[in-house]
Amino acid sequence: MMIDSQTHKENRSVWFGDIPNNWKISKLKYVVNIYTGNSLNDIEKSNFSTDDILEKNGYNYISSKDIDVNNNTCNYDTGLFIPASETRYKIAPRASTLLCIEGGSAGKKLTYTIEDVCFVNKLACFDSKFDINSKYVYFYLQSFEFKNQFQGALSGLIGGVSLTNLNDFEILVPPLPEQTHIADFLDRKTAQIDEIIAKKEKMLTLLDEKKKAGINEAVTKGLNPNAKMKDSGIEWIGEIPENWEVKKLKYIIEVLTDFTANGSFGDLAKNVDYLDEGHSRLVRLTDLRVDFENTGIYVSEEAHKYLSKSELFGGELLLANVGAYAGLACLMPSIGIPATLGPNMFLIKFIEGINSKYVYYNFLSKYLHEQLLAKSISSAQPKLNKDDVRSCEILTCEINEQNEIIVFIDVQLQKIENIVQKISFQIEKLKEYRQSLISEAVTGKIDVKNYN
Repeated sequence: MMIDSQTHKENRSVWFGDIPNNWKISKLKYVVNIYTGNSLNDIEKSNFSTDDILEKNGYNYISSKDIDVNNNTCNYDTGLFIPASETRYKIAPRASTLLCIEGGSAGKKLTYTIEDVCFVNKLACFDSKFDINSKYVYFYLQSFEFKNQFQGALSGLIGGVSLTNLNDFEILVPPLPEQTHIADFLDRKTAQIDEIIAKKEKMLTLLDEKKKAGINEAVTKGLNPNAKMKDSGIEWIGEIPENWEVKKLKYIIEVLTDFTANGSFGDLAKNVDYLDEGHSRLVRLTDLRVDFENTGIYVSEEAHKYLSKSELFGGELLLANVGAYAGLACLMPSIGIPATLGPNMFLIKFIEGINSKYVYYNFLSKYLHEQLLAKSISSAQPKLNKDDVRSCEILTCEINEQNEIIVFIDVQLQKIENIVQKISFQIEKLKEYRQSLISEAVTGKIDVKNYN
């Protein structure tokens, strides 16, 4: 229910519209104490590890990574505990708000504390003074009005807002009873919205599991439920269609190359410069996880020629070979311009009679992915070499059957993707509604006592 316009007074701030007559505009420094925490060096982290701390009186230590950006929850079991005797470390009291004010999560990660904690210097504590409801402040810090002020004050290479600027940000202050009504209302309504979002996100998880299970079933059992089966000889696969074969990947690979195929890393540094625009698209590991069309870097025509052994035309299988994404596969699309392979990936082409998309779906399946995973973790940093890839076992069948499996999986994945898009759209709309509801409540645009 909208508040009658006659109960509003003209706004004296650039950040708010008309506000209720009995509300005030204040600076944050007059209603909350704002301060940052303490960073810990490696020695301190070792000294304050919960494995070594015997003292029970103290505080869990919170970093920005311990705050979930999606739902504002905080993990308090961080493995770091500051004894109460260590008085030089700042404390965020229970029922205060911690907000990240520096780096990529600045203005995005925040949480309402449920216990006294020590915290990192990238977080700022908003500790409410006597005449301000702490939960009202927590919700105000999520409003459009606060976020607009925050974005306008960001500065520095990594992006951050100083305490001086934060203290001078403006906040709307209703009478204390009304703050409590607003906080209780938003507690209840956002919890309802968050519950619906959580259920829909669970549906997305189940759909992803269904997608993986469907791919695995198709590439290990085929499409004919009445086909004669035989033992594959591989424990984690079990029975396979009688006419299928188990082969090492090396027997179906025609080309297996990488970014360094034409020379050493020193030669690459001399011959390949990364450009914002250029003759040829350099396809990097990050491109396996994002939209090819809207991101990327380029190299010159000369560099493209230097990297000719890893030239991409579309249809090649790309495989991440190092780091957390080792074993992640992608089928190179046709992008309409020259392209070549970037570092930390393999380019794989297959012999005649093997459809690269069929192999790609095998790489997405559990049985082949687990082989790659087992090989990649043999060293301190996950890494695959060419022999690791060649030695993996894959299920093969005739080209006609490969093509039938591809068509079947394509259709099933599109059905699932259509559902995923609908649910994702619903989640986005719910988040927008949640955000709008918070902003309208903390700026007096709705009467929370009469809102349905």
